[in-house]
Amino acid sequence: MLDGGSKAPTAPALCRLLDEHGAKKAATPSKATRLIVDASQYEKPETVAALKHWHLSGVLVTAEWVYSSIEGGVKRPFQYYSPDPKLLFSSAVVSPSDLSSPPVLQHVVTILGGQWLDAPTAQTTHYISQSTSDHTNPDIVTIPPRSFLEFVARRERLPHPSHCVVDGRTISRAHLFCHTLLAQKSGSDVQTKASVASSSEFRTLPYLPYEVVAEIFLVFKRDCLATPGPSFVRSLLKLTHVCGRWRLIAHYTAELWTDLHLDFHSKRPYRRLQNIVTQWVERSSPRLLSVYVRSVYSRAHNPSIDFIVANAPRIRSLHLELPEGHFLPLLRKPAGTFPALEKLTLVVIPRSVTEYDPYEGESRAACFTPDFVRFANDDGPEIIWKDVHKPVTVFQNSPLIRNFFLDSDGMFNSCLLRLTSWNTLTDIDFGFVALGVLDAATLLPLFTSARRLILRMDCRQGSFMPPIGRVTLPIEEFEWDGYTVVDDASVLAPLVLPRLTTLDMRHGTEDTLLALHSRSAFKLESLKLTFYHLTLNGLSTLIRDMSSLADLQLYKTANITDGLLEYLIHDPNNTRSVLPRLQRLEIPSDHPHFSERVLMRMIDSRWKLTPLRRVRLTQSDLVQLDTAVGQVEHCAVLDWVVRLVEAGLDFDYCSR
Repeated sequence: MLDGGSKAPTAPALCRLLDEHGAKKAATPSKATRLIVDASQYEKPETVAALKHWHLSGVLVTAEWVYSSIEGGVKRPFQYYSPDPKLLFSSAVVSPSDLSSPPVLQHVVTILGGQWLDAPTAQTTHYISQSTSDHTNPDIVTIPPRSFLEFVARRERLPHPSHCVVDGRTISRAHLFCHTLLAQKSGSDVQTKASVASSSEFRTLPYLPYEVVAEIFLVFKRDCLATPGPSFVRSLLKLTHVCGRWRLIAHYTAELWTDLHLDFHSKRPYRRLQNIVTQWVERSSPRLLSVYVRSVYSRAHNPSIDFIVANAPRIRSLHLELPEGHFLPLLRKPAGTFPALEKLTLVVIPRSVTEYDPYEGESRAACFTPDFVRFANDDGPEIIWKDVHKPVTVFQNSPLIRNFFLDSDGMFNSCLLRLTSWNTLTDIDFGFVALGVLDAATLLPLFTSARRLILRMDCRQGSFMPPIGRVTLPIEEFEWDGYTVVDDASVLAPLVLPRLTTLDMRHGTEDTLLALHSRSAFKLESLKLTFYHLTLNGLSTLIRDMSSLADLQLYKTANITDGLLEYLIHDPNNTRSVLPRLQRLEIPSDHPHFSERVLMRMIDSRWKLTPLRRVRLTQSDLVQLDTAVGQVEHCAVLDWVVRLVEAGLDFDYCSR
């Protein structure tokens, strides 16, 4: 029986749900086994007095009891769905991280109307733990014990993950489930009465359960994320414009709105985006956000920074592409501003790109495309954020951060040495910012958790690394660019990388590479060397016992002669044959000097006898082309290349 809320808009729908699932309406309250009460009406004194007897008999429940029972397919324990507003944990199911949780927590939950389960189940709504990684269910909200008791002290209800806020109205996921059932039933009745077109091309789509439609929306979102940009926001909004049912499902699927992409370059477009940003935050609550902002904004203060700071506790991934000055208000924030941050990308847009000239005939949006910024002819600032003189700690106390990418095309600022907790990072990319040797001496020992590291060094702080002792790091992928470093040996000398599998080095010496290998004894799977002066003896020493190497690339490397190709000839009868697992070989150099005869021998020895699948070679200054016989032999080589390609080898051979 309904009471108190019988005039509410949801009362007819609730009665229909009860009828369709076998419930009978009682003629009088005395004959009812459950009295469904509107919690908002329960706060009125006259309502409380009228229902006092029924409160004592324990038959009062909220409509949430009906929704949750229908969603789960079994009647929930009614005593945990009281309409009494004093019972803060009504309809909450709480589980601890382990059985050693303080007994006071269980006592508080039960006396305030909640249900306590010693182990998480499908009905659990809240999880008491210090870590958010103890479970993977996004529908369970994790609360630290201290925060849990603070909610009780403030007499506030716990944040509920299955509740969504849309247009100022809050409903649960179970409520949405039941609403969708009614909509599906109503839609089916309308379809049976309506005339169906004879051609199947014009027939309406069948109704799908809301969970299936929501999952289809999420798949569509993941496809849109593959090409992020302004179209991403428009594509998601189009889902809400198809029909009312799609709009309802989309609004109540919080995960659909957890990624926000903003791309604006003037004040007018941002004003149009403000309403969208507000809706995005409401619909995604309480899930974490991934924020992407790219803005060549002409004014001194970028309004997107205000939005980021206001929602900092909910941001999981942050990607900012802004002019240098727009970062300053963010960098001055205190440590602990981003407690849930996992991935951080900071791209400083050069000043010349922020200057818009309307006489060029292009719109502002067309001039400020990402490709234009990336390839702009600008050396960037001498030192990034040179106006910052105090240590930057805004991303400190972010224990979950793992990925950090910095792009400025300038010099690293020593004030950033305390930017974040470097020892928690697993992926560090300094490939587009010049790191001085003094800063490197400070940072390298801190990369104790790094699995991937990209460094570009600069000698403006000096050419020699100060002695710091041996540093053993768990790095698996290492990229190094020492173009402006005079003595690369002093920089790489402290490093010991025993887990290294992928090595990409530009501008270095052979002795430094061999010394790094002798200290680390790594087994590479991929090796790429650019602008290296190699000798056959040095290269053979490096790869002789490296049977795991599957990818070898030598770019702009001198001394590529017949000796190297002969060394790579595979002998199936020799167990000590070099590089037996080689799959990819690329030697695109301007000055290789090897004969086509040796090239054919090397490829024929490996094709179909080893995993070789990709070959890219550049040959220049072919002497045999000067004679008629040489030209005939060269044509035979080209025919041989065609046969290999037709047989399945990815062969790119350029001769000139």
